[in-house]
Amino acid sequence: MHISHLNDAPSANDYLKALEYEESSREFKPVSAGKLLLAEGGLLQVEGELLEIAAEAMIDLAKLAQIPSDYFKDIDPVLRSISFNHRLFQFHGEDETLEVTVSNDNAILRVQRPQFGQFPASQAVQALLESVPEHTVSNDIRVVEYGRGDRRLDLALISPALEAEPHRGDIVCGGVHLTIEENGAVQVGPESFRLVCRNGAMARVCPGGKHRLRRGQGQNSDRKFMTTLREFGRTAWRDWDHVKQGLESLARQKLEHGDIGPIMQGLRRSPFFISAGAARRVEEQLRGLGSDLTFYDLHNAITYVGSHDHNVLPQYRHRLRLGAGQLARGRAGVCQECRRLMIGAAHSLN
Repeated sequence: MHISHLNDAPSANDYLKALEYEESSREFKPVSAGKLLLAEGGLLQVEGELLEIAAEAMIDLAKLAQIPSDYFKDIDPVLRSISFNHRLFQFHGEDETLEVTVSNDNAILRVQRPQFGQFPASQAVQALLESVPEHTVSNDIRVVEYGRGDRRLDLALISPALEAEPHRGDIVCGGVHLTIEENGAVQVGPESFRLVCRNGAMARVCPGGKHRLRRGQGQNSDRKFMTTLREFGRTAWRDWDHVKQGLESLARQKLEHGDIGPIMQGLRRSPFFISAGAARRVEEQLRGLGSDLTFYDLHNAITYVGSHDHNVLPQYRHRLRLGAGQLARGRAGVCQECRRLMIGAAHSLN
């Protein structure tokens, strides 16, 4: 599906309500390993209460007991319970705390080691909505979600009020990108979203010299985290003017066909660090755009693979979108000696 206007994407307010409902529909319970027992009938006994086990939680149990998940799923239920109950205590002490995720209808959704510092995704989204510029109508903001799991979120808040047109009829809207990593770290930066193909690119903001935020555990840690997150959000929203100028500059800058090969080889190094296979996918996209190329075409080939190509590993797609965001914000060019792509002050995206 091509998004010709942002109304095809969910509004930020609707998305936030759905996210809040999803978070409120489950409970994260700390439970000592000694109070978990897999019953012969396939239920999990949690502190004496028998509960149904969801498919993802069954995989978690296999992982905790270090049993191959396919084997664990297919073996006889009695043997499964004996194996799990015996092996769990081989690898986890009875007093070790595990985190059990329970739904409102008392089903076990996940059983994992706890992740300290994890911040509710809905609160992070709310903080970025509270940071929008004065001329931006928050009710008009749309959400583009690239990926979401139990502990990971990868999305962009896009505002139709922030608009660029690098080529006639080629509309790119700006916004803010949010990544919540599985370890609880939060990253925020400016986002550009090309409507015609739903390609997204993001960069990082680094107020105070840091680009990852982590929730503390001390007094007032949540309040301090939210304050800093809003500051990051305001910086990212304000950076749109820089991104807009960068995209327009890329569209005016010619790209020689003889430089494509060396540039693709350079994608395996800083700031992208992708595989040779992922670089080939970018090259295929770029060469398919014709003969009269610009650096904006390179940007779009990178963002296409980063946004849509599921033959490329998720971590490479994320790095491509992040590298394209840096490309849009910096001074792009080709080294006259090695023909390698140069992007301002390039640095690692890891």
